[in-house]
Amino acid sequence: MERITEKFARAGGVVKRVTTHIETKLDELIAREAPIKDRMERALEPHHAHLDADLKDLDAFERQISQIENAPLAESGGDERLPPLDPPGYNKSV
Repeated sequence: MERITEKFARAGGVVKRVTTHIETKLDELIAREAPIKDRMERALEPHHAHLDADLKDLDAFERQISQIENAPLAESGGDERLPPLDPPGYNKSV
């Protein structure tokens, strides 16, 4: 009977111990977030200018697509010549 009483006492704390363990692991993960974000930003800093240039190229390409989407068709009396679609970084000679 004594063993059963001991097991009841131990079992009563299982949920609290498991919850504490999980919370500890989650707190460790949360605590690492800010330093990792800072480290990532420092690592990417030299590449930001390049990324900004790529974003500008992508914006220009999207504007070209918009011009094509909005161009009148020849059948409707519009100019059938569409602006050239030159994706950024596209090399025609390849």
